Amino acid sequence: MTKKSFILGKVAIIFACLVVTAMFVACDNKNGDDDDNGNVSNTKHSFQLKIYQGYNFKEKRVYTYDSASFPVDFSFSLSGPNYFAYLFASKIRKFDEPPTNLTREQVDGWDYYILGPLTGYYVLRSSQDESRHYLIKLINWANSGQAEANWILTFEGQEITVK
Repeated sequence: MTKKSFILGKVAIIFACLVVTAMFVACDNKNGDDDDNGNVSNTKHSFQLKIYQGYNFKEKRVYTYDSASFPVDFSFSLSGPNYFAYLFASKIRKFDEPPTNLTREQVDGWDYYILGPLTGYYVLRSSQDESRHYLIKLINWANSGQAEANWILTFEGQEITVK
């Protein structure tokens, strides 16, 4: 075995480990149920996201970008020329405290991303159903001192009413 083939073999093993890690999907969180009409309850529930994952509130399920479809309301990804971490939704904004009396007109003016993550609260409009809005809070940021691939973000969220 040549040194070159040995190195290529090691690179292939590392790449395979990364692919398997990226395919890991956190499954359903059973805190709260949809009613018979598919409406999400206002029960708070928590979920975790790793880089290149997104969350579907109705299904209470985490998806990875390599899923056949990516039906998510909210996602966590690296983007841009310098690969900064971003949180994405149809509309999203960060708050230090939970906001009150939000209107659709206010939300319409927000961006679809936040450079982050940052501790605090976020209000987001679903990317799947723009009539739905959620208040989420970053409650834990595991491995924040490591590379982004090791970050695990734990959020607590619930549906809210925007007038």
